[in-house]
Order: sequence, then structure tokens, then C-alpha cells
Amino acid sequence: MADYVMVIPVVNTPELLRNCLSSFSIPKDNLLLIDNSISGFCKEHESIARVRYFPENLGVGRSWNLGLKEKHDYTIMCSCTMVFPDGLSKLVENLYLAASRMLHIGHAWHCTVLGKKMVEQVGLFDENFYPAYFEDNDWGRRLFLQRRGLEGFDEDTYDQSNLAWLPMKAKSQGDASSIKAGIRVSTKKLLNYYIEKWGGRPFGMYIDHARSKNGYSLPFNKYPLDYFPDSTVAELKEKYGL
Repeated sequence: MADYVMVIPVVNTPELLRNCLSSFSIPKDNLLLIDNSISGFCKEHESIARVRYFPENLGVGRSWNLGLKEKHDYTIMCSCTMVFPDGLSKLVENLYLAASRMLHIGHAWHCTVLGKKMVEQVGLFDENFYPAYFEDNDWGRRLFLQRRGLEGFDEDTYDQSNLAWLPMKAKSQGDASSIKAGIRVSTKKLLNYYIEKWGGRPFGMYIDHARSKNGYSLPFNKYPLDYFPDSTVAELKEKYGL
């Protein structure tokens, strides 16, 4: 049995979560719900999942990081908008594909698997992309830059070497859960933060490989690849006018 955790951040979308959880069954210890709601509605799922409660929205990146910090061999990061008609057995059986590559199932970052080794090399998600958007581009950019520094790096085969696809039955219940929950997001200010950090705009959806040659090779042109400012949720809300 693979050592893994599936982490699902939720805010104010109880029906979406019910639909998601009713579509698969995995051991309770392998399922982690990050309840960012004030109501704590995830209590109804405590029999099938571990639940961590927070009085405010931590944001996507910080929520994902809670799962990654458990340091399992594999972390499945999933949106509560996802539904799996045939369950998760195929994904669990093929987690080994994420040993050295990002594993996607065809729904972008709504369901992505990262292996522990890759996270150790690239770092956690930048929690300053609050509450959501561009944290995936940022992580993908850091992955490319980390790989580019390795001996034998080949840009022409980069995507094939670092992105694995697993075709399986899965569907989305619609827009991102943050939109359905009515979460305020300042995409313009988030983009400005990305540009401040990297000296250019994001390039690419799954792997932000920076092939445009624009921008910095280090965060803010001076820090290690895994660096991001240590900011509280309150500070980020003020920064982005939320």
C-alpha cells in the first residue's frame, strides 16, 4: 500500500464536498479535510476523514502545505469540486508515477499528485498567493528552475520528464470552489506579486517553464528557490484589500 494523503481544502461549499466524498472511498487516515469555514461543517465527515478546523480561510497554498508538511511519499491535492465516478483505486494504484514527476488526471491543478522527493527539491507552495491563483504557476516555475540546474538537463524533453498523465474517469462540478463560495480574489494584485517575485508574467498552465527567458532565476532575484515571505492571513488580507 502506497504511503499517501489526499488533502481537500473547503470553505463554504458543503454540497460540493458531499458529492466529492460520496464518489470514492479511501481509509480515514489517508483523507485530510482542511475546513476553512466558520461553521465547521466538516464535522459531518469526521467518521471518514481527518479534519483540521480553522476560523478563517487559510487560502489554497497554505491549505495544500498542511498536507505536504505531513511528508507522505505522495500527496494528492484535490478540489472539492471533483467527482470520481469509478472511485480512486486507479489513481492510488498508479501513485508511483509521481515518484519524480507531477501527476495529473486531466483536470489541471484540481487534482494533482506530488511526490515527497519533488517537494523536498522545489519547496512548499508560496502562501502569499492568497487566497488562490498563481500559486501553481509559481511552483511550476520553481520546478523548471530547479531541474534546469541539474546535469544533463534537456529543455526539449522537459515536459515529458516532469509531467505524467493518468487517464481516468473524473469530472468537475463546475467552477473553482473559491468562486462558488463567493471568496473575494484580487487577481490583478496577485499577478503584480508574481511579477514582483519573478520579474515577468507567468508562462504556461501546468509547468511554468519560463522558456520565454524573461524574468529572474531566483525569487525576487536573490533568494533560494523555496523562499517566500512569512506572512499571516491578516497581513495578506490587508495587502490584497480583502
